[in-house]
Amino acid sequence: MQTIKQELYYVLDYSELETIIQNHFNRPDYELLATQEWSNGSSKTFLLTDKPLDKWDTDRVTKFASGEGDGEYSLRALMCKLVIDGEIPAGNYLIDVSW
Repeated sequence: MQTIKQELYYVLDYSELETIIQNHFNRPDYELLATQEWSNGSSKTFLLTDKPLDKWDTDRVTKFASGEGDGEYSLRALMCKLVIDGEIPAGNYLIDVSW
């Protein structure tokens, strides 16, 4: 017999997450779907903590916030920075990708 585990998730539409990132990092040019190359009808999950970012992630977030780069390969770090800065709570996230 299989054990089915129940977990709780914060659920966001991709456009809601995109807006939060654009506003928090002052990057109105940021396009989540283009950067992540996500497909319609999919969902993505993330476990976000408020632990300090490592040097590599800190560098990427700092560059993104200063207007450099498009945030490619940095979404989890950007989202963890949102947690650290008190913009969103720590926890499990499900991002719904549907347009």
